[in-house]
Formats: sequence, structure tokens, C-alpha cells
Amino acid sequence: MKSELEIKSKIVSVLQKVLEKLCYGRDYTLVEATEHIYCEITGLGHENITRILKERDEFGGLRYKVFQVAGDSMEPVLKEYYYVIAEKINQDYWQWIANFEIYVIITEDRLMVKRLYKIPNNDKSYIVISDNEKYYPQYTIDKSEILELYMVRMKVDSELKPHKKFKIAL
Repeated sequence: MKSELEIKSKIVSVLQKVLEKLCYGRDYTLVEATEHIYCEITGLGHENITRILKERDEFGGLRYKVFQVAGDSMEPVLKEYYYVIAEKINQDYWQWIANFEIYVIITEDRLMVKRLYKIPNNDKSYIVISDNEKYYPQYTIDKSEILELYMVRMKVDSELKPHKKFKIAL
């Protein structure tokens, strides 16, 4: 069994490879916090990447963060070890979340990647939904339990399809 440090080291290594390809050789900074790994790109001319990974929220924090998926609760859409880039949702806008979109939900003791559903006529809680519903039933979560909420904007798929078999014709 791998230690938490070995797993985190592997995550950082994979994320660095992804960033190197996204940045086209430009400088970037990978920041490791105690519970999250996120990145900031400096001196990058590519507008879309800058917008996604460097934009700051109104309090000066990073607006977008990269999270790694753990477990199989969101399969087949998000598999274990995939990465997601998620946009921080200001608490003032939590009442307008989009039903059935995928969110990163951070509570005091958990970090979850799940779909959320606004319960009609209930502004105090959400229904939490896993794509793998056969093994992970729906449940409710009180908004007061949520410390941070991020909407998933894109995924980084870590799987490569098998090589196609070619017949050499020359």
C-alpha cells in the first residue's frame, strides 16, 4: 500500500507533466496546500489557459483549482485518478447552482466530487448524487456543512486508448 506522501508525489508528478504540455514551455508554479494541490501559471500568453488556471476571485485567491478524483462513485464520467479543473462558487451564488452539474464539495471532514440537485422550496440543503448510483445512493447535505463549493469545468483524462493495429503497406 502506498503512503499518502507517495500518492501525493505521484499526483504532483502527473500534474507537472500535464502543465508542461499546457504551458508550451512557459513558467508555471505548482502550489501544494495541506488538502489541495492547485496550480498557477505565470508569464503565459495562451489566454484560455491563463483564464482557467490563473484567474483570481474577488478575495485574491485562485478562482480555479485542480482536484484529483478518488474512488469510483462518479464512474463512468469521472474515474479514479482523473483530475478536474473546477471554478470556485462564491457562497452568495449557491442558491443558483445548476441542477445535475458536477461539483467539488468541501466540508470540514470531506472533499467530494458529486452532482448536486436543488430541492424545490428548500433553501437549506441539496441532494447529493453519484453517477454510480448502484453502489452509492443519493443523500442530502445541509448547505451549512459546506465550506467551499466548486463547479467542475473540465476533466483531465489519464487513460490512453490502446494502440490501433496498423497493417504496414510499404
